[in-house]
Amino acid sequence: MLAQLTVLGSEILPGDVLKRYPSSPVAVAEDVDPSYPNSRTLRMANGTWYFCSPAQEYIVLREVDEPANTGVVLVVGNTSSPIALADLTAFACDVSDRLRFPTVVAIGRDYDPTQYEAVVLADGWSETFASAALGCEAMLADMCTLWADDVYEYPVNTVCGHCYESDPEAAPVRVEDGWTTSVCPSCVATARREALPGALVAA
Repeated sequence: MLAQLTVLGSEILPGDVLKRYPSSPVAVAEDVDPSYPNSRTLRMANGTWYFCSPAQEYIVLREVDEPANTGVVLVVGNTSSPIALADLTAFACDVSDRLRFPTVVAIGRDYDPTQYEAVVLADGWSETFASAALGCEAMLADMCTLWADDVYEYPVNTVCGHCYESDPEAAPVRVEDGWTTSVCPSCVATARREALPGALVAA
């Protein structure tokens, strides 16, 4: 996805589009010549040249990777036994229903909390190494981190996360690694009948 960034002249990369020179992206960004430390040479894709100051700020459009789980909440807790995992999975359903975000249940250590919208720490999250490590990592990264009790301060959701219509029967749908947002029965039936990939995970 394209993002507008403010970077130093020394940080301009090939592919960047300069706001002050929007007609062509940068093809080659030359390193600063020691003989001319206040000037950096940019060759544009259309063959023209542009000189910039390495220490000055420039606004550029740059293609950046979109985080894989944007808009998804990571639920961290005790998964050391089948019963503990079942309890955590059931709690993740409540998280999806009340916070109105799809959830992923963290099983093991192989997750990057910073790639999620928020992290919810279920009761017992500090009892196993993997969950304690993920929880501490989220807090140290200054992530939006919620405790289990915080989740229950939010009301149960009755708005379908797919068609956005109010329906008292709207509820999260179980997916492979967590839960969708609350979805009304009509949208669930339509998605299953039409086999629409990803239809039920829309936030």
